[in-house]
Amino acid sequence: MAVAALVSWLLTAGLGLYMFTIWLIEDDGSEDGKSYRRLRAPVVFGHAGLAVAGLGVWFVSIYVHLNLLGWITILILLMVATLGIFMFTRWIPVHQMASTRPALPARQEIGLGSRRAGADSASWPEDSAGSIPGIEPLPAESNFPLPVVLLHGLLAATTITLVITAMIL
Repeated sequence: MAVAALVSWLLTAGLGLYMFTIWLIEDDGSEDGKSYRRLRAPVVFGHAGLAVAGLGVWFVSIYVHLNLLGWITILILLMVATLGIFMFTRWIPVHQMASTRPALPARQEIGLGSRRAGADSASWPEDSAGSIPGIEPLPAESNFPLPVVLLHGLLAATTITLVITAMIL
């Protein structure tokens, strides 16, 4: 059971690393200090850091057969899960915003409905912030694929269940 939890945790960490990489690449900080992201760095780094620390404690717990480390792992997992649920609830509106597109008249108004590539690209109306009116800039986490997010959460729940089961048995 403990090894199954370890394998589940490693798979969860792999998907988390994938999303973390997307988040880092897409949020390059080049917006002159403006941040449109819904997932703040302390929360993201806290979630990832605690998850990695918990994985290390769980690995040592398996290796040295020390139950106290297993229970500490469960406490760490609860903190990781709390941050994960918080980030998931912050991500849902971003995903909804990214999956809905403006209606065709709104797109035509800013030149996106044109058939010719770049027909009105030089005359797009822009406000002082450099964004196109009616089109909000999307946060970096809008690029997270839905199946990856859902599978990460499912594997995280499986990992927590396996760790608790391994400690009880």
